[in-house]
Amino acid sequence: MSGLKSEVLVSLLVDFVSMNRRWCQGLLKMFPSFFSWPDSSAYMNDRVEKALARGPSRILEVGGVDRPFLPKSSDYFYAGLDIEERPHCYEVYDSFLVQSVEQPVAGKYDLVLSKTLLEHVPDNQASFKAMCEGLDASGEMIHMIPMKGHPYALILRAVGPRMQKQLLHFLHPRNESVTGYPTFFNHCTAEEIRSLLEENGMVEIDIRCFYMASDYFKFLMPLFVLVFCFEKICQKLEWKTFAALIVVSARAPAEASSQSRST
Repeated sequence: MSGLKSEVLVSLLVDFVSMNRRWCQGLLKMFPSFFSWPDSSAYMNDRVEKALARGPSRILEVGGVDRPFLPKSSDYFYAGLDIEERPHCYEVYDSFLVQSVEQPVAGKYDLVLSKTLLEHVPDNQASFKAMCEGLDASGEMIHMIPMKGHPYALILRAVGPRMQKQLLHFLHPRNESVTGYPTFFNHCTAEEIRSLLEENGMVEIDIRCFYMASDYFKFLMPLFVLVFCFEKICQKLEWKTFAALIVVSARAPAEASSQSRST
């Protein structure tokens, strides 16, 4: 009987969450102008397109596994780096390195980029040091980084890495297979990221904050609305501490010593 009761409770919970998600989608359709946000992905795409227009010959993507941000092209050498290795990795990149971003990177690159990776890295002081040292003179880096002060991040930090996978099943089931890696949010505030870049001699640092991550709370409509309104207030008052993520770009100084390139 206890097993049957558990199955019934799970079924009721699934139905309850599904119902709340439908209600949230209904709100989005009814009030599209209110439930709207600047598009962080479009902003990052624009930054990368501008970087590509400057003609980088060597690009390194960190944390892309077999889902690269860019297509392969004869216009540039495209390398990937990740701790996870999959067969398809060697098809979507010109070269693929199986290692942590915390370790020194072989070769020099004109552009280093990552998207929602660095929140999963235990030691971002080491990762930024490695990435900055991997840039050639005047080389550029662009990263999209979730921040540790958003309510969603606070919950993940509170439950710890072991419970995060199970929690994501309810918060964001469609992205569970992609986002289900342990999160540490090490140095993941706008101020700390800027400090890490400055410590490594980077210049032309530009940080754009985005506040929307309320999608993770669609399992309960009242909570979704509450978090969304909180995000709107934070955006209006520019409370960067509670930003959901940032898109940051920075450049290595032109006078940096340029080591020999290697593929």
